[in-house]
Amino acid sequence: MRVQSTPELRGKAPPALDVRAHALFLDFDGTLVDIASRPHSVIVSNELRTLLVRLCDTLSGAMALLSGRTITDIDVTLSVALPNIAGVHGHELRRDSVFQRDSS
Repeated sequence: MRVQSTPELRGKAPPALDVRAHALFLDFDGTLVDIASRPHSVIVSNELRTLLVRLCDTLSGAMALLSGRTITDIDVTLSVALPNIAGVHGHELRRDSVFQRDSS
């Protein structure tokens, strides 16, 4: 589904992100990286890795990746460990680099 902008917003830049008041929640597969026929075939560019680390630093950690993958798989795929990730659709969480798994 494609969202159409209203005529008054067309061609205008979005409002500035206030890094003191906003957080980013970013979906991994199909958003940050293309969906691949095999999960381990996903290609992550160095530019994306650098961007994610810079965003996390700029937002003082107020950024999280969301994925159906395990957190370990995301770490391996990215080759960098970000402090905040929700893996296995929220069954695994890493907040401020502390890992926890839902045992229910």
